[in-house]
This record gives sequence, structure tokens and C-alpha cells, in this order.
Amino acid sequence: PVIRTLEELKNTRVFEHRPPAHGYALLWWFATEAIHLDNNDRWRLNFPLNLGTYGFHRFNNWYDNNAGCCPLPPAPPRASYYAVGNLNPNTYPRSRDLPRWVTQYYQVSRRDSKRDRMVIAVAHNSNTNSIDHVYLTSHYYSFRTFEIDLWVLDQIRNLQSERVLWESTHSDLKLWRWQSLSPACSQRWQGWCQVL
Repeated sequence: PVIRTLEELKNTRVFEHRPPAHGYALLWWFATEAIHLDNNDRWRLNFPLNLGTYGFHRFNNWYDNNAGCCPLPPAPPRASYYAVGNLNPNTYPRSRDLPRWVTQYYQVSRRDSKRDRMVIAVAHNSNTNSIDHVYLTSHYYSFRTFEIDLWVLDQIRNLQSERVLWESTHSDLKLWRWQSLSPACSQRWQGWCQVL
């Protein structure tokens, strides 16, 4: 399934909705700090992938026995999948470069603090890291994989400046409030980031 609006994102249980989940914080970071729209209306990364920046690594779209299929469709021609979200610094040392408000709930002993992932399809045909597709998924539950329309990233970027919507109740999305952050979202993260 493809998430085409912020409302669909809000109504789809892509990630867990409370700490230690970090998927929505990761999505906010990606949309507001990791990418830009070029003059040809193509989304591009703001950094080179070949250095393992932010813990990005090649994603092998292996068959999932529990789901009975691969989690993603085959990568587009001349593109490869890369994943981010594994916060284990022993496995992906550059994941330490993610903002603290993305990683603050990570605990090596807690499985639920390390399952949220984003997978992107990146074109090989240039050094500009052009993004073809973005998927939101769970390391342990790949059947909960959703493609997010690239223009939803633009909607996230265009939310009121310096504001992030976050949940202050349990997992049922009942009570939301706005939490102001610095322009780069680098101030103390008080709640869990829900970009809706």
C-alpha cells in the first residue's frame, strides 16, 4: 500500500506510537534534514551514501518466510535499496550521527527500540543520490511495509515551521499537542516525534 497524504499516515499503523519506537522521528529527520528537492523536482539526499552516513546501508530485499514474499517490490532499473534505522553503533557506527532526538530511546537490550526502518530506492546513474521510492517498515514485521509517496515528504517539510506534532498518550492517537523545536530540530526532544 502507498501512503499518499498526512491523514493516511496518521491513520496507518506503520510504527509504534510511543517510545522507544523511533520511526516517526526518523521520518521527520529524513524529510526535513536529509533530503532536498532539486531544480528538476527530483528528491536528492544531502549526503553521499557510499560512506555509510547516518547508518545507511545496502538493503537486501530477501524473501520473508513469515510474510510469504519479499518485503519490497524489485528495485527499479539502475537503482538499489538502502536502509536506515538500525541504531546499533556496533553494527552501524555512523548511526551515531543521527540527531539525539531520533536515537534517545535506543537500548541494545530492547528489541522494540531498534525495529523501525526506512528503506529508499536510490538511482545509480549519477552521484547525486536521486531518490525513486521511500518505504517505511519494521525489521521484525516486514509485512507492515508501506511505501510513502514522495510528495508526503514535501507535506511534512511544509508543516508549520519549527513544529512537530507528538503524542502524549498511549498508542491510540487520541491526544496530540504541538512541541516547538529549534530550526534544525536539535533541541531536547521531550516526546516522541509523530509527523502528522
